Amino acid sequence: MSVRVGRICAWLALPVSAFWLAATCGPASEATAQRSAGTTSGATVTLFGSAAPRVRAVRMRRPAELGVRFRSSRGGKIVGIRFYKTRGNRGRHTGTLWSPRGRKLARVRFKKETASGWQRVKFARPVAIKAGKTYVASYHAPRGRYARKAKGFRKRKVSGPLTAVGSRYAYGSGVRFPRFPTRARGRANYYVDVMFAPSRGATPSPPPGGGLPPGGGLPPGGDLPPLGQPSCVAGAVSVITASAVASNLASGNNVCVTTNVGRVELNGGSWTSPTVEHLGTTGGGSISTLSINGVVGLNVSVRAGHVGLYDARNITLEQSRLGGDGPTSRVGEEVLDLRDTLAGCDDCVIRDSDIGWAHQDEASGNSGYCIRMFGHNDRLQIVRNRIHDCEADGIQGIRGDHVVVDRNEIGPVGADPACPFGVNCDHADGIQVNGRDGDVRITNNWIHHEGYFTNSSGALVSSGSASGTTYIHGGDTSPILYENNLVEASRGRVEVCGLGTGGTSTSNTTIRNNTFYDLARAFGIQGFEWDCDSGSGNLVENNVFADRGGGFHDSGAARTVTNNVTGSLTSFTFGADRNCTSANCTGANPRGFRKPSGVHW
Repeated sequence: MSVRVGRICAWLALPVSAFWLAATCGPASEATAQRSAGTTSGATVTLFGSAAPRVRAVRMRRPAELGVRFRSSRGGKIVGIRFYKTRGNRGRHTGTLWSPRGRKLARVRFKKETASGWQRVKFARPVAIKAGKTYVASYHAPRGRYARKAKGFRKRKVSGPLTAVGSRYAYGSGVRFPRFPTRARGRANYYVDVMFAPSRGATPSPPPGGGLPPGGGLPPGGDLPPLGQPSCVAGAVSVITASAVASNLASGNNVCVTTNVGRVELNGGSWTSPTVEHLGTTGGGSISTLSINGVVGLNVSVRAGHVGLYDARNITLEQSRLGGDGPTSRVGEEVLDLRDTLAGCDDCVIRDSDIGWAHQDEASGNSGYCIRMFGHNDRLQIVRNRIHDCEADGIQGIRGDHVVVDRNEIGPVGADPACPFGVNCDHADGIQVNGRDGDVRITNNWIHHEGYFTNSSGALVSSGSASGTTYIHGGDTSPILYENNLVEASRGRVEVCGLGTGGTSTSNTTIRNNTFYDLARAFGIQGFEWDCDSGSGNLVENNVFADRGGGFHDSGAARTVTNNVTGSLTSFTFGADRNCTSANCTGANPRGFRKPSGVHW
């Protein structure tokens, strides 16, 4: 059901000529996210309410610490903790509230428990929490038999200002328990809850940095930082082993990698430092695979083959060079992976990095991606990167709320013509949007040469197949803005609702001020297809459609189409910056792409 909250944050979309995204808190409005059955009791809010969930006890009798990761859009105090008790869950239960880094904030023993149902207890003193920070509330089940629903967190649970973003657990007992739970098992829900009292007059927290100001986040008059050139900060500890990387960062030291250290695994549950560290590489320093799991607060500037961001927060990955070394030295699997868990990387920034040379190396079709993101990645910014030479998608997924993909160069993407895996070699989109979970903005990007492959001599050749320069799947109602992108010179085309999962319905999709030029080369048909047959709030306006097939194939349903212009490749003239300069593009209400400031291309 939908619930009305006191104040929520909304994003303002300003004109492209002064493009920026700002967070603001306005008057009460109807929340568009799916809300859980959480309730407000007096002045307190809970995640799951008073109703008994349909859940069974696990058979295992092993002691365990079960927790929920949650955050609030408003400051306030955690008054107490709750958990749902199944029959057989016996023994002395204690509840604990943990800081984002695993420091114990409060602990209390449950008393006067019933045989089953919701158990609740208040802390001796309420604990203040900050808006936007992710905390963990847990309880200790000394004899197992606790409640667990295997897919209980298939979607985030939202109740008023509270959001549950996943579960955590730890096994064991004795003097070391209760302890901070750091392990995750799929999307299980253990039905742990908090009692939260919002501060009076507290307002929701904005996205990090207040969004993107003009210039893609550069200060006024600032120069672009180097693209894909990793470095170390002054005073960093030089290390030559993977274990030294992990131990120094966990202790609060900045780290500089000076040789190839292989695979590095960073586990946030073992960190004791409250500061934001820096991890860099220099000279011959490199990391084959960097796995960042559960870490809160880290700046990364590295040469690495693969990077995984799982259940992380406040990670900045910048000026890094990720993937292979060239046309004859590609890497398999995904180069940058944010997909495997309920929470991928919240409040994270990926910018000014070179991400490419990805190889499709197995038969399932799950390799060769430059960026893959099927976890929830709230307030994620992918800005000013070069994403190229991907044998599968340049960017696939784009799940999360307040996600920005801005000022990137994406292309070429395309499979090796000699790929031996049949139909699994046919999938290489510039961008594929599948299952968005909130506001998504794809703006000011240059997307080109989908369906092309750089061979061993460095020449660009046809991949032998064609997918899509951009696919926006159907089945979603959360807002998506696709604005001021230059999409050109590709074998495939742009499709909305056309292929893939999700069906042929979409809502709140805006396609505005883009130039779609010379697409669908493999087919000789229109380079843009609107294939949605139902939905509301959809708009296609001020675009330029130019290709061999006449530009725009329109199913004629569930959209407003206004002030676009279509034609052949010779119907328009373009400047060196690819801005349309012909009379049918200019005037009081110009059509098509206008090159933004603050780009590497």
